[in-house]
Amino acid sequence: TGRVVVYSDAEKTLPLYEGRLEDGLLQGQGREYDEAGLLLYEGAFADGRREGKGTAYEAGRLLYEGGCAGGVQSGEGMAYYANSGVQYKGAFADGLYEGQGTAYDEQGVKLYEGGFAQGLYSGEGSLYPAENERIDAVFADGAPDGSIQWYKAGRLYYDGEADGTVPMGFGTLYTQSGKTAYVGRMANGTVDGAWLVTLTAEEFREALGESGTAD
Repeated sequence: TGRVVVYSDAEKTLPLYEGRLEDGLLQGQGREYDEAGLLLYEGAFADGRREGKGTAYEAGRLLYEGGCAGGVQSGEGMAYYANSGVQYKGAFADGLYEGQGTAYDEQGVKLYEGGFAQGLYSGEGSLYPAENERIDAVFADGAPDGSIQWYKAGRLYYDGEADGTVPMGFGTLYTQSGKTAYVGRMANGTVDGAWLVTLTAEEFREALGESGTAD
């Protein structure tokens, strides 16, 4: 009991943990180290477990900073890549992404923003597949579930059914000027030509919406 530093070797070169002990358990602010003596966690403890705000490391590099509960990430926090770039910023539960958050690639480019459940995209959210592109959808198990709204350069490009992020089923394509270019069946991400040839001339014209031949 009291403030201590506990070492794993008799020479006292490899610390295991340091902080205030009560009945042999860390309480309040403290530090944990790995078997090589590198800092593993620095922050709040309760009854020997990570509880409250803290910063976690792996092999000496920053891994996570934010809330903890029951020894794992919980509440608001940030996870990091090996290059120290932010991998995820948002809510955690039981060590997984849970709630609202934003995911990034290793160059810091936003990949996704919205809901998460058990580490996967879930609920309303937005994917960013390329520069100046955004796909809004309701997600389940990490992928869009049903229809999508695909924007390019801030303008709606496609609105309709999809298989994941691939337009598939009934949907609407738009021109860069915002006109309706096509309303009908889509197959594998493009206009379903096999469906078009089944239409009457009038139905075909209706499928082209407001667009002209050039569009």
